[in-house]
Amino acid sequence: MARVGGKTKGIDQGRLDKPTSDGFRPSDFMRARRPELFSDSRSSSAPKLQPAVFEYHLNSLTSRKQETDFEYFARRRAERYICPNLLPQTGPVGGGDSKADSQTYPVADDVSMRWYRGEATAGKAQESWAFAISAKQAWRSKVQSDVQKIANTRRGYKRIYFITNQPVKDKARAEVESALKRKYHVNVHILDRGWIMKRVFENGSVDIAVEALHITGFESENRIHGPRDLKRRRELDELETQIADSDRYRGVEYQFGEDCLRAALISRGLELPRVEIEGRFQRAETIAKKLGHRQQQLRVAYNRAWTNFWWFEDFTQFAGLYGVVETLAIDSENSNDLELLTNIWTLLLSSVRTHGLDEAVAMLAPRTESLRSQLKRVAGDQERLNNALWARTSLLLMDLQEAPQDEANVARVLSELKGVIAQIDGLISYPITVVSKIVQQLGDFLGTNTEYDELCELLTDTMRQRASDGEAGRMLLARAHQKLRNRKIYDAIRLYGRAQLMLAKREYRPELISALVGCGLAYESRVCYGQLARTFSLPPTKLSPSLWSTGKS
Repeated sequence: MARVGGKTKGIDQGRLDKPTSDGFRPSDFMRARRPELFSDSRSSSAPKLQPAVFEYHLNSLTSRKQETDFEYFARRRAERYICPNLLPQTGPVGGGDSKADSQTYPVADDVSMRWYRGEATAGKAQESWAFAISAKQAWRSKVQSDVQKIANTRRGYKRIYFITNQPVKDKARAEVESALKRKYHVNVHILDRGWIMKRVFENGSVDIAVEALHITGFESENRIHGPRDLKRRRELDELETQIADSDRYRGVEYQFGEDCLRAALISRGLELPRVEIEGRFQRAETIAKKLGHRQQQLRVAYNRAWTNFWWFEDFTQFAGLYGVVETLAIDSENSNDLELLTNIWTLLLSSVRTHGLDEAVAMLAPRTESLRSQLKRVAGDQERLNNALWARTSLLLMDLQEAPQDEANVARVLSELKGVIAQIDGLISYPITVVSKIVQQLGDFLGTNTEYDELCELLTDTMRQRASDGEAGRMLLARAHQKLRNRKIYDAIRLYGRAQLMLAKREYRPELISALVGCGLAYESRVCYGQLARTFSLPPTKLSPSLWSTGKS
């Protein structure tokens, strides 16, 4: 997603221009927290085609005798958003001898399931669809005439698409489509100027419109590609070439699904138009379902839901995708699968509390109860202690998020977390690094809580044993920054000193420098607190409770 003049342009401009209830925007927060997951390309200041100018250009096509240009443009739109397997008409004038301006050709399911664009996926790619394209002002009589000619060919078309440059009211469209279906027994779809405008501007196709319709005076958007995007683009192109090779994955079908998921994640990182990202996720979902690998299906559904929240900010669709993740994870005996569902539940809670999603639409209460019930069951299985303790940790984090302002509840949760950490000695599969990151994030909310300080000390000792002195030092450094922001000067100096001893290694040189600077600023904090705040500034502390999730993406 590029930034122009300080404003974000990209995936869903209409939605991104609307902050959520209290000004908190998930995509902005995630971009600040994890910039490596987003595009690092920038747009140039070249003049851009404006919607009003393009709409006028569409309306005046016939006066410039651009009917053929419009047909070419409309067919390219149809290839991208309806079905890639289109044959152009070969006659000298509109429709040629086939009576249709374009029609589909049959494609094997093994090929069509690799597509990520359009509606003609596996199961539909062998159907015959016809397309009629017109720039005439009298669209109603034209669609009736074209559908009659196409239907009279008796070629067994399952659908007929009529694309026009004219605006069509919804009521008139529905009436004409229904009448033609009753008369000719074929599904008719009228795509008007509104459909064209949406595909061009919301789905990032301005460059194709400028080229195909020969619009002068404007340039397609020029982008200065960042190093991350250049690497991603090369990887994506290689993946798409491999995915299109039907012989590559014979005998290794699981890798086919993994490559499709990887392509979706890369396109998300490039911040391509939403329709392309969703198309690739849909392709990965189709492949995973065909392979029947439940865990792969779960990861596809999880990443798709995660993307809808943090990238698209589409909370209604996110709530629907929660149901898909829940179906795949809720009966699992593996706490790692339930962890993914817990992460998504965290975002569901945030969608209701912070972003105005209706609780009935989110079905928050029954989904919470269902998740809790399953976590309790897994936590009670003492024969799999790693599994049980991780499920118990997830339950405690849920308790903390449901009542973060209840001091008694917070104290209980922190105390029980200490009990969980005390039991993990010798349990190498318990994800202590994940827990330590979550606890560090809580510091800006619970920095003055005594139980929290004790938990941090326990985690520091555990990290020192399980990981290294350096990782424990990083945790102390983060806690020292939190203490300093809260004006706990002497606590901060003490923690900075301990962190320096653990970070005195070449591999942790940046962290050591940060500890030294922080310690110096702490000594001088009475006179330079403003400089301190600027040096160690972080995102605002008024954050969504979803930040406490493990955040796998």
